[in-house]
Amino acid sequence: MNKEHYFKAALIGGCVAGFLSIIPIVHLLNAICCLWILVGGGIAVYVLSTSAPGPITYGDGAVVGLLAGLIAGVISGVLHLLIPFASFGVGLAFLERFADRIPHFIDYPGMARTAAVGAWMIIVGLFSRIVICAVFGTLGGVIGTAIFVRKKEEPPAKG
Repeated sequence: MNKEHYFKAALIGGCVAGFLSIIPIVHLLNAICCLWILVGGGIAVYVLSTSAPGPITYGDGAVVGLLAGLIAGVISGVLHLLIPFASFGVGLAFLERFADRIPHFIDYPGMARTAAVGAWMIIVGLFSRIVICAVFGTLGGVIGTAIFVRKKEEPPAKG
């Protein structure tokens, strides 16, 4: 099969899964075996099956599901990290007022150590999210292939 259709299908499935994975309340359905990531892999296979001229194999479904899962992992991971920064200014202003009232509140070496641990945890969390989404996206692609791709029925054997 021509691989040029993979990226379009994976991008559509990955974007759907990535954005559904961060919407409040809706993202809770990911607790059911990463449901949105499975759905994203299935959507990618569906888009591939409608746009690709040739037959789609389970390998094609797995690859496009993997790509969709990687895209979903990056989108949901990055947005999951960026959304708290929208309210970061409010929290920073509170800490500055609190620090003014208690002069020894700020412990710079402790803050640096905490920031380094926090940065490491962010990197590990993002990487693990991408890996988990890739695995479940692949599974969603295989399941989507089983659902959306029709196999040619072979004539019954004459005997």
